[in-house]
Parts: sequence; C-alpha cells; structure tokens
Amino acid sequence: VDESDPVSILLLEKQDELRNQLDVIYNRGDTEIVREASMRIWGTPGSEAFDAAVAILEDKALRETVEKDGPEKKNLKGGDLVRAAEVAAEELFQLTGERFQVIGEAGKPCAVLCAEKIIRMDTTESRSFSERQVRGLIVHEVFGHALRSANGYRQPEHLAPLFGAGLAGYDSTDEGVAIYGEELMNLRTPASLRTSAAGFFTVHQASKGVSARETFEALKSFGFDDNASYTRLVRAYRCGGLIKDHIYFQGLQDVRSFVEKGGDTSVLFLGKFGLRHLEFVDGLLKQGKLKPAHYVPKHYSEISGR
Repeated sequence: VDESDPVSILLLEKQDELRNQLDVIYNRGDTEIVREASMRIWGTPGSEAFDAAVAILEDKALRETVEKDGPEKKNLKGGDLVRAAEVAAEELFQLTGERFQVIGEAGKPCAVLCAEKIIRMDTTESRSFSERQVRGLIVHEVFGHALRSANGYRQPEHLAPLFGAGLAGYDSTDEGVAIYGEELMNLRTPASLRTSAAGFFTVHQASKGVSARETFEALKSFGFDDNASYTRLVRAYRCGGLIKDHIYFQGLQDVRSFVEKGGDTSVLFLGKFGLRHLEFVDGLLKQGKLKPAHYVPKHYSEISGR
C-alpha cells in the first residue's frame, strides 16, 4: 500500500470496517466479539456526551414539558410520506443532478441506501405520522443523508464512490448533520431530545457491561414506561451488545460543537465523511483533489462560517 496515496488509505479503512461488520453478523450472540467489533465500527460513547445525555434525562422541567404536551396528532400515513419524499427527491435531482429512487417498504425504518441511491420510507400500515414528523424526515433523510451522498458522487471519479457511499466511520457525523438540520428548522421536540439521550445512555451502559435489567430500571427512573424502556434496551443489547445507537446523540453533540466553534458547515456537505477525517478532507480540498460541496441546504448555508 502506498501510504502517500490518500485513496489507498481510505480504501483500507473501509475494508477494515467491512470486516468488523462481518464479525458482528457471524458472531451474533457472542457478547464480547459483537461489542468489540461494533465499537471498532461506530466508536464508543464519549464522556462529555454522556454527561449531556444524563443532564437531559434528569431534567425534571423537560420531562414535565413532554408529559404536558402529550402525543402529537398523527394523521398522515406512509403513502403521504412517500409522496413527500418523491417531491423532495426530484428537488434533490434538480439541485445536484443525482437521481435517488424513493421506495415505500412496510416493516423497514426510513433510511437512505447510498450505494444503491435509494431513499426508503416506512409504509407500515399501523404507523402514522404527524406533519412535523414528515417534514423532519424529509430534512433528515433527503436534505441530510441523501444530499451528502449526492454531493459525494459529484467528486472526482476516483473518489466519488467513497464520498458517495461513505468513508469508514462516517455514520455518527452523518446522523449529526441530519439531526442538527432538523434543529435548525425547528422540527425537533423535547420528546425526541429525551429519546435520543436515552438511546445514548442505554448504549453507554451496554458498552460498560452493565446488565440489561439494571439499565432497564435506570430508564424507568428517568420516566420512560416499560415499552419505551424495552425498545431502547433491545436496540442496545441485541446480538450480544450492539454499540451503535449512541451515534445519533454523539453526532449531534459533535456537529453542534463544530458549528459553535466557527466551523464552515459547507465542508460537511461535500460528501459522506466523519469529522475525524476533517483535517484529511481539508488537505485534499486545498490540493484541489476534492471539490467544494455542489449544493448546501439553505438552513446550513445561512450559518456557514459562524
């Protein structure tokens, strides 16, 4: 391997990530292997983010606000979500020249499959959405995940597959960019903030070897009911201990910190990479080996360079 060649280094990192993903798949149920492999893929929950998550979960005023607000009115179905995504995907195509197909699939969570250029929307019959949720999902999935991918595919030919599908370890920053975008558009709620913090807390406990029972009781003490606590628990302790759900809250904290320190948000949209590669990416930009983001959403361009 030519260590002076950035593409070779990035490909080796991606190769290692794929090996770790296979370790998780082949060793489901083996706590030690799954936990260690997933931490190599998605990293470990940071101490500062843990303190922030606990502060949110212990915030009685925030908890009371959630209880007072109650559930949102949800009068939209999966078909409405698909139609909204199709309109947004067409706008994405007009802005970037990259075509993403929108599909509806029951029983599968909303996601962007970047290697296939597919935007998948949840059409589970029993699930309903509020208008805010639909707007939030469009900002998150289309103008967060899909847009970073579309811009990545517009990079020079030898780098486009990597920056379009995602460098190793890009996930946390990708989620942070998408969620912070929701915040900028005032589409996050106190309930979603608590849920995100609970996901981080649960994974932190699993990564430290805390028993599922103890973590379950801790979530209950924070005001989550049995169903909500169990849902968080399953996501963190599945396969033997999948250390992944922390990336949403961790990514948000990292992206917010980047912005507050005056980071150029347009850089975040030149492709799918993690902040840990920021210095590397800046170097490629200065050398002219990477192109600036083709399009940056308005809610981010307005704060760029603060």
